[in-house]
Amino acid sequence: FLIALVPLLNPNSGHSQAAMLLIVVASFLVLQSKVLPWKTLTLNNMDTMVLYVLLIITGTSSVFIEDEEGSHTGHTVIIVVAFAVVLFFLLGVLIHGGWQSISSAVGRVGSSARRTTRKNEAMARSFVMCMQKMALLTEQEVGAVFREFGVFDRA
Repeated sequence: FLIALVPLLNPNSGHSQAAMLLIVVASFLVLQSKVLPWKTLTLNNMDTMVLYVLLIITGTSSVFIEDEEGSHTGHTVIIVVAFAVVLFFLLGVLIHGGWQSISSAVGRVGSSARRTTRKNEAMARSFVMCMQKMALLTEQEVGAVFREFGVFDRA
């Protein structure tokens, strides 16, 4: 609805329309990134990418808008600077999200490794205790075990 109102702002100025479209799409992008309205993460990421592409197309195409009579190139400079600021913040968000993703993945791997280490240590302790118990058996006890179970034939 807000995108449809962009031409009503100033119908004769392409620069102001491009600036307003950049503002509207950037606000939609921030809102969509925080709310995540779709059911799956893939759909949310696709919607975010569509908004990124729309921002890039609007920002880069604003350079090719012809100046009106009596107008200066100040509008183009403002739009390009606004586009650069939006791009800077988007890159910051991507870097921050990537850092969080990597750090959370490392945390999960680290906790899994600690659990595995604890299990291995417990198994090693029980193995050592069994070997110690077996070492305490006397020769008579070993003989009694062989008499009860018979001779183990390896052939």
